[in-house]
Amino acid sequence: MKFTKICLFMMFLSAAQSIVSGRAAAAPAARMGRVNVSLPAAAGDLVTVVYSARLDNGRVVVPARGAGQQEMVLAGKQAGFPMLGQTVIGMKKGAVKSLTVPPAQGFGNRDPGRIKTFPLRQEISPTEQMPIDEVKTRFGQQPKPGLEVRILPFFKSRITKINGKTVTFRHLAKNGSEIKTPIGKTSVTLVKGKIVLVLRPEIGAPFFQQGKRGVISGADDKGFTVDFNNPLAGKTITLKLKVIKIRQKALLAAVGPITWQKDLKTGRAQAKNRHKPLFLLLYADWCPWCKKLKSEVLTDVRLRMLRDDFVWVELNSGKEKRYQKEFRQNGFPLIVLLDENGQPVARIDGFKNAAFLSRGLLGWLQSRPQG
Repeated sequence: MKFTKICLFMMFLSAAQSIVSGRAAAAPAARMGRVNVSLPAAAGDLVTVVYSARLDNGRVVVPARGAGQQEMVLAGKQAGFPMLGQTVIGMKKGAVKSLTVPPAQGFGNRDPGRIKTFPLRQEISPTEQMPIDEVKTRFGQQPKPGLEVRILPFFKSRITKINGKTVTFRHLAKNGSEIKTPIGKTSVTLVKGKIVLVLRPEIGAPFFQQGKRGVISGADDKGFTVDFNNPLAGKTITLKLKVIKIRQKALLAAVGPITWQKDLKTGRAQAKNRHKPLFLLLYADWCPWCKKLKSEVLTDVRLRMLRDDFVWVELNSGKEKRYQKEFRQNGFPLIVLLDENGQPVARIDGFKNAAFLSRGLLGWLQSRPQG
């Protein structure tokens, strides 16, 4: 199944990415009763803005073409782009403002301590032990000798023995093989009873560690460096914004929760019948980032405001592993966006906060072809 290359990830991972603009998506409807449009935005109000941003040297980091980048902002709170949450307070619908955002109020100064070095070469034992309960939770299956699962991304591992509450795996590493990964190619060799993995990193590739995103910035014959600084760190930014809608805080409680389907076939049928895209969440019970996404992000009012713009489906692919294969899932959580015909068109790997996720979904709704 081939995914169309929509640069959705970039809307979430950095404000430095360019946003494709197009026809505005159907705005999350007037779902909360009457709104007093004459009142300026106050703390806690939900304010929809369009904005653009450029650096001192004139380089555009958020383009102004079309309708501009759209974002729902909780006034007074952190937004996807710095200073938006504070700036909208006191602005009325239709108001326009331009301001300079220094590094201290933007993406901070560059920190040399956020540039990390990692080894190119790693040695691992050909066998690995794991508690039987962890195997059941992680792979959603009853352990038995001969069962093959993927503990590491490079090769499968086979259960060779179960002793009480401990399961022993043997890694099925093939000597001389080479595996392509998102951060480069990894060669596999067997040396003196060890499995040796050697990475040839791809400069510029994104690199994730403990929920943080960096970029591979260099390499030598021993290791590679990853820069975890934001690409806009140390930059002064000129921000221009316009308020296009204000929803008062008192009315936000009326926005209901997202209604989730638990069956993909049903969700695809609803998407086709309703002519709406499908938001698919693949999660696992044991995954803490999945729990955080479900309890804190997908309950946020900025996501709930989009509840009528998608058909929402959640699947426990930690147990129903056929979905991992169907959607080429390599980690948890995974969000896949499907068109109204049920075909995947974009994916979002890993945890994203509510500000970035809602902004990215709005941008995608704006840019997607309309039927």
